[in-house]
Amino acid sequence: MLCSYPQLAQQYTDKFATFYPTPNSSKTKGTLTELKLQQAISQLCLRALAEPNLSTFMVEAVALISQTLDVKYCSVLELLPDRKSLVLRAGIGFPKEAIGAETVGEQNSLTGYTLRSRQPVIVEDWQQETRLCSLPLLQEYDTIGSISTVIEGIEKPFGVLSIHATEPSRFTQNEVNFIQTSARILAAAIARQQAEAQLVTEKLNRLQNSFLNAVSDELRAPIFNIKMALQMLAKALNRNQNLSAEFSQQNAPTSKAARCFEVLQNECKRELKLINDLLDLRQLEAGTYPNFLYESISLLEWIPPILESLHLRVEQQRQILNVNLSAELPPLITEPTMLKRILLELLDNACKYTPSGETITVAADVVGEKIRVSVSNSGVEIPAQECDRIFDKFYRIPSNDFCKQGGMGLGLALVKQLVERLGSTIQLDNGVGQTTFVMELPVGASPFYKLPTD
Repeated sequence: MLCSYPQLAQQYTDKFATFYPTPNSSKTKGTLTELKLQQAISQLCLRALAEPNLSTFMVEAVALISQTLDVKYCSVLELLPDRKSLVLRAGIGFPKEAIGAETVGEQNSLTGYTLRSRQPVIVEDWQQETRLCSLPLLQEYDTIGSISTVIEGIEKPFGVLSIHATEPSRFTQNEVNFIQTSARILAAAIARQQAEAQLVTEKLNRLQNSFLNAVSDELRAPIFNIKMALQMLAKALNRNQNLSAEFSQQNAPTSKAARCFEVLQNECKRELKLINDLLDLRQLEAGTYPNFLYESISLLEWIPPILESLHLRVEQQRQILNVNLSAELPPLITEPTMLKRILLELLDNACKYTPSGETITVAADVVGEKIRVSVSNSGVEIPAQECDRIFDKFYRIPSNDFCKQGGMGLGLALVKQLVERLGSTIQLDNGVGQTTFVMELPVGASPFYKLPTD
């Protein structure tokens, strides 16, 4: 059955949910394996969204799949136009000269059987396999077991995703589901590239939005499952060693279990923020970011509560937080949720890169018919040659992460898009030993202003 891209995206959404069983706290090894597979799917989705080059994404995908399942060989085979043979597009474990040149005959082969059945094909032991012939390609590499599944296309199958093990193993249902889900992610990435090559900009944007909608829940699903597993783990730890009391202390938790739990929580929050940033950035670029209701706020009353959440972090990092708000600030018509996110992104960036003993300053004053809001930090400055690229997506200043904070370079790109959405501007003022981001907000409504309804 041939599927259009929107139908394929919908199937991708419907079937993917079956991959995530509810973690069972009594089966620690199984839970850790499930979380490992979920994390790999999340990474594949992120790379599918972020990597514009399909060949590069395929290489990254087979490497990640091979590493996750601990198998020596993983391959993406593309069905050629004659529909009688396939070419090795990407592979792990195969010689470089085989990539792009190795063809596999369809008849009586693992790939041919997979394409005809349109179902995952599992071979536990090639020596006992009676349905298929083991190709010389597989015999040469001493493969024992294999899993193969179709990578669907818009009008015809694109090809086959396969893994091959060189040691005896019994493939679990979760591993089979993982291979199917990986193939659907590859199919969505392939469909997106084909659409980009064929469709005009307006239609292309609609397909990109369909793709974004299809993967948004799948990107968040593993994180929600990890959070659920962490909640179950917290209950178990509370019964054994009163974890809540240890976290309520002013100092950092001291026990090994509490420290590990804190790391898991922080990493879960960090990955969820990364996913939300990436998805929101794609919506902003595509012009599909939702319109919010604007309202009139007083920055004198609105900013201080936002800063309350930073006091503990600033104190722990031995930084100084200053607030300088003009008493003459007029009411501002804006979208508070969007503006809050902008401010928190800028403050998070400042906290990351401000050395101990230095100052972070939040200021707001009136300049003509605009309100100028700035976030500055002392003790660090951005090299002049990097200033033009500071708002670029995925750009991070080389060798400037002295605090080892990590990240993918999405924060400031998202800030710029959100600021423009508010009908405002943002710029970098880079001084000696100081970095300042300045927003100029119109006192009136932005072009996206929408009147609240009763």
